Amino acid sequence: MAKYRLTWAPEGKTIAVVEADSVKAARKMTPMPYAKFMGEVGTTRVSYRGAIWAKPGKLLLGGVPSAASVWFDTRQEAEDWLYAMAQPNIDTTEVETR
Repeated sequence: MAKYRLTWAPEGKTIAVVEADSVKAARKMTPMPYAKFMGEVGTTRVSYRGAIWAKPGKLLLGGVPSAASVWFDTRQEAEDWLYAMAQPNIDTTEVETR
């Protein structure tokens, strides 16, 4: 099961975050009164990625100032990636949500 964000298109407002097996199943979980207008509901899969930045004047391994992971299905996977990437030159880390 994956998480999906249901968005009311006319306002760009998130109306729900649901767990479902597919996009189609997630759209069927649209709450009322939005369910009356299914064509106005957008569905986006919720994903997470880790991002790290080097200290000012320093670089990470590979000679880059910052790095980001691929998108993961769970926040825990993104946090595990950050833990695995631990280096002495890291200034800040963040888990981004999409």
